[in-house]
Amino acid sequence: NQTIEYPTDIIIEVEGVYLANISKIEVLPEVENILPISHSVEQYFFNYDYYLMDFSKVKIMFPEFVKLSKLNDIQEEYTYIHKTMAEELDLNNNDFFPTKFGKNQTNIIVNQPIFVTKYFPLIKTIEERPFVVSNYRAEYENLTMITKIMINLNNSFDEEQSLEKIINILKTNFQVQEKNVSLDYNIPLNMCKYFFFVISLFICSLSFIQLISQLSPIFRKMNLRGLKKRHIYALLLKQFSSYIITAFI
Repeated sequence: NQTIEYPTDIIIEVEGVYLANISKIEVLPEVENILPISHSVEQYFFNYDYYLMDFSKVKIMFPEFVKLSKLNDIQEEYTYIHKTMAEELDLNNNDFFPTKFGKNQTNIIVNQPIFVTKYFPLIKTIEERPFVVSNYRAEYENLTMITKIMINLNNSFDEEQSLEKIINILKTNFQVQEKNVSLDYNIPLNMCKYFFFVISLFICSLSFIQLISQLSPIFRKMNLRGLKKRHIYALLLKQFSSYIITAFI
C-alpha cells in the first residue's frame, strides 16, 4: 500500500522462485497485473518497455492524459512511460523523449515515480529512495530470485480460486527448483581437504600401530635386563618423538 496508489489484491511472500517463473502466473486469465519484487525492496520488475519523457510538455499538449492519470505530485521533467502510450504521443519526438531505453537495457536506476497509465498504477519510491526498473524478459531472468509478488486480479474471477491456482503454480516451481543442482565452486576444494584428511588419519593410525609394536619389545627388554629409569625414559622419549614426527609429516 505504500508503493502503489490503490491496494493490491494479493501480496504473496515467496522463497526460491526465479523471476522467469512469473511468466507462468502472468498468462493466467485471472491475473490482471503482476509485480514481482526482488530481495531488495527497492527493486521492481516489469514486463514492459519504458521511455523517459518530459511530462511537462505533454501536459500542455495533451491535457487529457493528466486528467486520466490524476497525477499531482509527479516530477514532470523526468517520468517513465509505457511504450504503448509513448507511441500514442509520438515516440520520435525528441522534445517529449530526450532518452529512450528498452529491451537491450536490463537495469535502470529511477529516482522519480513511474507513470504507467492503463497498465499499472503510479508507483512511488519507498522513503524517497531510488529503485530499479527492469524488463524481466531479459537475460537475467533465470538468475534473479524474488521474495514477494504483488498481484491485481481480474474482477470477473473468484478471488479464492484465483489465489489457489497461483499458489499451485508456485508450489510446482518450488518442486522444480528443489531438483535443480546448484554448482558449489567449493566442492573440489572440500574434496581435496577430505582426501588429505583421510590420508593423514590413515598415516597417523599406522604410526600409532608402529609405536605400540615398538614399545612391546622395549618393555620386554626392561623386564629382562632390569634397565634403570633414565634408560627407560630415554627409550620411550625416542619412540614418542619418532611417532610425533611421523604424524606431523
